[in-house]
Amino acid sequence: MCMWDDSRNLILKVIQKNISLAGNANLQELKDMRQRLFVIENDFARGETADETIFPVLDTLMCEACKEFSKSLVQLSNPQDASDFQKSMNDVSNSFDTIESNHRAASEDMKKPRERPVMGMGLHDDNPMRFDIEEALAMVGLDVLINSIVNTWGETVAVFTGEPTATYAAAVQEAKANYLTPLTGDKDIVIANTFAKANEANIGVAIAYPALKQSGGDVVLITNSPDGQVTHYLMGNFGRMTTTPLRIVTEIPPFVNHLIVYSEYPDIAGMGYIGESGRVLYMDNWDDVLRTLQQFHRDEVKVAVYPSSEIQYCA
Repeated sequence: MCMWDDSRNLILKVIQKNISLAGNANLQELKDMRQRLFVIENDFARGETADETIFPVLDTLMCEACKEFSKSLVQLSNPQDASDFQKSMNDVSNSFDTIESNHRAASEDMKKPRERPVMGMGLHDDNPMRFDIEEALAMVGLDVLINSIVNTWGETVAVFTGEPTATYAAAVQEAKANYLTPLTGDKDIVIANTFAKANEANIGVAIAYPALKQSGGDVVLITNSPDGQVTHYLMGNFGRMTTTPLRIVTEIPPFVNHLIVYSEYPDIAGMGYIGESGRVLYMDNWDDVLRTLQQFHRDEVKVAVYPSSEIQYCA
């Protein structure tokens, strides 16, 4: 009964939130959906719906509720910009088209030349992506946010919790100081660790590439997630013949002699995030990584190690 109660309460919560946002546009559909939930509840209580069939029905109803919630969000958005919602939270989901539009707009905006950038690591105050998220949070009604700061070993060293907007602002100020990293650009070898990051671990090279000397060097990307890289329906890859709308492919700059991708748990899907090149080497044994680097570099070398390259930034 606990699973039934949890599922029923979750779906009802989403439907009620929808009704509060919907206006007249899709109000009747939502009320009909709520009535269907009550009918299912009564049938289940009378024993007319079996345990093994109730949860597929609830899953279907939950998907419909989330879809209706996405419609509510888009209807409330400015007609010239239906992508104001970076994420919807609190047990609901945005439509795929909205998420794609938002990401695409942000990506294109970041490419525009600006005297003072507003998006990127460490840029908080005027960041439009932050504004999108805060608008969505206000509409969904998220009450509490918990953010943590980690050290170079991935251990939690500070925790911020409370009202989402104020909590995030406070955590960011601490994070900006904690993750700020000195600029360098003359290294022969750069090691970029992303711990067990299971999503877009390839972003670790963003701080690693500029640290190499322009005459050439090697990068080691550590992406040691036991489950490999998760399926990313917006930016992932699905083989050679099928792709996603905003597929991420990390290219290898000319000054990178070799990119060594190290994981004890290699997965083929994760390889799709790295551009195909004879300069890319995949290894699952750290001793092999060291031996390979020794073969490439016979003399003394300058090395930079980024212990949390996915969240470190230079400024």
